[in-house]
Amino acid sequence: MLRLDAAGAAAGAGRLALFIQAPQDIAHEPQPFLTVIPTQAGIQGQRLVFRPGRPVFAGGDQKRSGRQDAAAIFRREDEMAKSELYEKGMAKRRQLMGGAAVEAAGKGVYSDPVMQKFLDVAVENVFGNLWTRPGLDDKTRALICVISDTCTGREPELELHLRMARRQGWTEDELIEVMLHLSGYIGVPIIRESMMVASKVFREFRDEKG
Repeated sequence: MLRLDAAGAAAGAGRLALFIQAPQDIAHEPQPFLTVIPTQAGIQGQRLVFRPGRPVFAGGDQKRSGRQDAAAIFRREDEMAKSELYEKGMAKRRQLMGGAAVEAAGKGVYSDPVMQKFLDVAVENVFGNLWTRPGLDDKTRALICVISDTCTGREPELELHLRMARRQGWTEDELIEVMLHLSGYIGVPIIRESMMVASKVFREFRDEKG
């Protein structure tokens, strides 16, 4: 039976010592395989901490338990991965939307702390993960977004993605034809509203380019 109190920990350490050869001078020698040490990590009673491949120093005082050390390592790695993915997503977002549009959005709707949280998730999950996947080019993915927004009546997103589609090389006539084709499958009223959005976006896009 495994005992979790201090006496059980001491007994377990004694039994494990039969199988584990520790260096004589643990104050300076790193442990090559597995080290078993009792620690006092700020809680009543001792615990056994297993640290593979880590140096161990003499004296029972350890500032962190093995569990705390492992959690800190995984947290640092997770934060690093998240930061890299965020930067990757931001670079893709700027490429698709243009720097001016990104800056304007940052000073507008995404200046709100609540919407900033949404943007952080979208940058990592959508732009960092989905838009950077192999198999489809950016031009095709932009058209998929236009079709999705048109079919679901998401006018603010449609405005954004129509502009993005124009930046990726789709012409006004091609995008209008896509919407007209969809009218036979999702209905004329919703297409009418989508084309009104398209007319506004195309006019603004021409003015910016002109």
